[in-house]
Amino acid sequence: FSEASPTGAGAYGLVDNNKDGSYDEIVSYRSDYGVRYNSIETHYKWNGKDFSESHIVYDLRDYPTEPQSVIEHYLDILWLEKYYGKNHQTENRIKEIVSNEEIKKVDLTEYAENLYSESLTIIDESNLEFEIKKLQTNYVEMTVSLKNSTSKNKLIIELKKNGGKWRIDDIEVT
Repeated sequence: FSEASPTGAGAYGLVDNNKDGSYDEIVSYRSDYGVRYNSIETHYKWNGKDFSESHIVYDLRDYPTEPQSVIEHYLDILWLEKYYGKNHQTENRIKEIVSNEEIKKVDLTEYAENLYSESLTIIDESNLEFEIKKLQTNYVEMTVSLKNSTSKNKLIIELKKNGGKWRIDDIEVT
């Protein structure tokens, strides 16, 4: 069994689920720059021959309170799903963040991949530029572009506050 972390950071735990004295699960714990400081548990179950991945548990950050942070959180979750897989936690959070299913069809790969600066050691430094176009009490429209990108594409994102939470209501790639 082998799982690598670029930093060597993380921990492993052995679990005896049925308390028979034999380990039947390995749990990998990661929360370093290689996973964008998200907390990830990867569970591997013994199948009688070897350990194989059974499921992943994310410890998602608290729901953001600001529109810009909601967008960054959404992109971060898309990145997690691409590299570590979807689960009920990411799917439920996306349902909280987006107000309609059409938003999920917009390809945001370039933005999710480049959310943070090249130096992932500075994880709080966003690689996105935000410009507010319209601002009302429960509505924000902003453009989002990538810093230092050759791409001319920008996103126009509308967010509405509903039930005390900012939610993405529309995304358009221009």
